[in-house]
Amino acid sequence: MRVASSILPLPLLLAASLASAAPPPSPAAPDQAPSPSGQPVGLEPVNRIVLRVNGQIATLADYRDRRDIRLEAIAQSPGLSTEERRRLGADAGRAAMREIYDELLVLSRAEQLRIRPTTGQVQAAIENTRRRMGLEDPEQFEAALASSGLTLAGFRERMEKNLAFNEVLEREVQAKVKVEDDVVLRLYRDSQERWRTAERRRVEELVVRDDASLGAAERAALAAELAAAVAGGETMAAAIERLGGGAVAGPIDLGWVVEGELAPELDAAVRALAPGAVSAPVAGRGGLHVLRVVELDPATLRPFDEVKDQIRAEEGQVRFEAATRKFLTDLERTAYVVESLPEEAVGYRTLAPADTEAEDALAAFAPVRERAAPATAPPASAAPAAAAEGEPAPPAAPEPPPGEPR
Repeated sequence: MRVASSILPLPLLLAASLASAAPPPSPAAPDQAPSPSGQPVGLEPVNRIVLRVNGQIATLADYRDRRDIRLEAIAQSPGLSTEERRRLGADAGRAAMREIYDELLVLSRAEQLRIRPTTGQVQAAIENTRRRMGLEDPEQFEAALASSGLTLAGFRERMEKNLAFNEVLEREVQAKVKVEDDVVLRLYRDSQERWRTAERRRVEELVVRDDASLGAAERAALAAELAAAVAGGETMAAAIERLGGGAVAGPIDLGWVVEGELAPELDAAVRALAPGAVSAPVAGRGGLHVLRVVELDPATLRPFDEVKDQIRAEEGQVRFEAATRKFLTDLERTAYVVESLPEEAVGYRTLAPADTEAEDALAAFAPVRERAAPATAPPASAAPAAAAEGEPAPPAAPEPPPGEPR
């Protein structure tokens, strides 16, 4: 298993932040004498820019927030082995920086397209987040933000970026992803075993209990007599009442079962029965079991019309992920990038952009993106020329400021 450097939303990670809110940093120890700038010797200013992509920047604080949330997710993610946890933790810095880099590429494109979510869209998204957290009172929401070191204004800014990010992907990627009808039909024909429902049986049973005050021979005779009575048309309930004498449990409705759900010895007995048939006593857990198949639902192939929307959605997601990777790669080719990276983030670009095909053990920790109506944008004539023609315009690489490398 490996964690992808998948495109995660901008840091709308309030739930994760609340779960792992760290205390404020301790003041500098006495032996950390302040530098002339007032910063303790040996400490970096957290507002130092570590990554610039065109006009978008990320600071050391941004990076550390993202890295720490990822590390917390790794620590809490169930099902990871010790080796997987160690490996993912060692790569958390590069993975966090790759996420930031992808987001800055997309936000730079939003700036080129002049995508600006409206105040109403941002407020609606904030309200949806608040309700999703179960906080009906806006004051409780602000208190929750404060407890994780966030302000409402800061959260609003993050939400605005998140909406812009989504809008770019909607326009430049999602809108161009199509799954043709003939492709859906071919995928259905190629995967019919997937859409075949297993044969199932509705089963009831009674059990002559091992702990009954009867000898083994007596229990076997009682179970055989009960099986014969039920096979002869008597209901299990009536047979138990007439013959059981307190030594029998049931009748027990096992409901609909498919092959492999019962213990092997019981499963084999049930597979051999036609609807209405009764098994001979079967030794199993707790005693001697007498089983009856009440009803049989044969295996069937789900019709195309019933599953075509699911097939289309799944194939659409595959194509969207591939198109997103290509989109990011295209943006990267013409981006102006300046780096001043923490050592643990060096090499982040070797991680594939938006590699969502890989199994991501941290996917459950990714926050929900807010969906909104298209954000306000200028007329097509104001957008880059290639975008006006229906193709995503590559971001123009801005001239570096004086003194910065080209």
